[in-house]
Amino acid sequence: MTPRLYGNKATPWLRNALGTLTLSGCLAMVYIAGTTSPAFTEFMRSIGTTEFEFGLLMGIPLMMFLLQFVGAFVNNRIRRRKALFITTGIAGRLLYIPVVLLPVLLPGADRTTLIYIIIALITVSAAAMQLSTPLFFSWTADLVPGQILNRYWGGRQLWMYLLWSASYGVIILFTFLSDLPITVTYPIIAVVAVFAGVIDILLFIGIPEPPNTVVREVSLAVLFEPFRHVDYRSFVVASGARWAIVTFAAAFMALYMLEELHLAVWQTTIIFCSMGLGAALSSRPAGRLADRHGHRPLLIITACLKPLTPLAILIATPSNGFVLLTTYMFFDGMVNGALLVAANGYMMKISPKRNRSMFCAAMTGFSGICGGIGAIAGGTLLELTSPLTWDALGRTWGNFHLLFIVGTALRLICIPLCRGIREPKSTRTGRVLSEVRGIGPLQFLRFPIGLYRNQNESEESSEADS
Repeated sequence: MTPRLYGNKATPWLRNALGTLTLSGCLAMVYIAGTTSPAFTEFMRSIGTTEFEFGLLMGIPLMMFLLQFVGAFVNNRIRRRKALFITTGIAGRLLYIPVVLLPVLLPGADRTTLIYIIIALITVSAAAMQLSTPLFFSWTADLVPGQILNRYWGGRQLWMYLLWSASYGVIILFTFLSDLPITVTYPIIAVVAVFAGVIDILLFIGIPEPPNTVVREVSLAVLFEPFRHVDYRSFVVASGARWAIVTFAAAFMALYMLEELHLAVWQTTIIFCSMGLGAALSSRPAGRLADRHGHRPLLIITACLKPLTPLAILIATPSNGFVLLTTYMFFDGMVNGALLVAANGYMMKISPKRNRSMFCAAMTGFSGICGGIGAIAGGTLLELTSPLTWDALGRTWGNFHLLFIVGTALRLICIPLCRGIREPKSTRTGRVLSEVRGIGPLQFLRFPIGLYRNQNESEESSEADS
């Protein structure tokens, strides 16, 4: 069945399908929160993972994004995507069970061997899920009408990050109240998360699948078509660079909080929970803003704000880190929420129906590969500079601080790259800033709050007019 709108409203059939899609996304966030929370970082620390191995742990699975091109090729050849998507999605999630049970079942195993087996299992898990990602984006882009794409995606992201935050809240309570060692606590969290992740995939059995556009052509032209598209190429290049630059330092934030700031697992989890709440707050208004003005202005504005994150990490100390980072990460989460809505919206709206999965793989797959390279580069820098320390400004600085200093400088590169993104029908960035009352330097820093407040005022005004 083809998705329809009556006027600007979804039919009951489409509304039910989109509701199930939103519920599946919420359960996916339970899975992601449970398997990637700071409890996982502490779990890996407890079995002796080094900084370089952390870089491999974060980077190699991201390199599996390369398999999205394989998934896109397969997607182009099949009429129905559902069975393959469900099979690969469930397999990828279930592979996380041996990851968390091996240290419990093999307490006397060689540390290095155990860690590299875990890295291999997580890599295979990531590979299975990356194969299914182009199928998901192709499927949902066919399902959600273009007129409501950004608004729906923003609303879905709102509920997803609320569940992310609620999941983190449960993890906070569990890790705070539990007297069990992390080698027992984390496997319990992960098993529950995997169960939620499997239910997430099973929900797709009930989501209708519009017929896929089959591309029988087998040639490099199909693979490189997204890179020959002038507008889309500018977006792919900017996205790839952003992922490489951001993960260079971001992959080690939780490790830094636990190891250098000496925060407890529950405190570090609260910090990341605040990021999820911020993303939830900004997602829906960002979606409506993208529908009115396009995606490019949001991509530029968020690129200007992202260099502040590693700076906040640098300022943090063991005495102020918990309060400072909990507050700042809420703001950073609002920026991330707007960024995700804009990036996903651009990818699904600009990509053509024919060969859409390859366009999605060109963005998410290429970006993931770049992110993997960035994480491994960051881990390598930490390992090479581990003996480095120097005294300045009344503090002792080390290799982690050097990582965040370099990370801040690199993030500035994203600004001109995002300005180079081509979206002919988008509004000028200055006009969007004016709409959210962000034309001055101080107001600019308040962009996410202005975005949320202005959107609410616009909605109230529209309801009053009607």
